[in-house]
Amino acid sequence: MKTQQPQIHVGLPEFADPTLLLIGDAASFQWLADEFGARREVVLGKQQSGPRRAILLVLPVDTDGEFSRQGVEFVWRVSLPEASRVAQQLSGLADNQRPAHTYLDPAFSSGEFQVLASVGEYDPARVL
Repeated sequence: MKTQQPQIHVGLPEFADPTLLLIGDAASFQWLADEFGARREVVLGKQQSGPRRAILLVLPVDTDGEFSRQGVEFVWRVSLPEASRVAQQLSGLADNQRPAHTYLDPAFSSGEFQVLASVGEYDPARVL
């Protein structure tokens, strides 16, 4: 039986640098770490609404990774080495007992956006 996907808020906050922000709790990021580690397809933010909300589609690939954007939809094609690295980062974030964040910048990003995962630092209703 498939477990229900925890809520991770995804959006484009008004930060100094262009940022795709993922906001969740420890359990949500541990779930996401497990999904990256198992190389499963994930869609985040699909059920959200708001002026700065975004959608992130994570697709495991057997080739080089790629990060692209079309409007508020982002596609992250994740290679095997990148999936392992990101899974470790997310697990570390989930294990932290205090508010924290980690940068998940895709290896093959154009550099236009940084990807930031955050626990306990931001209220999604205020920043997204």
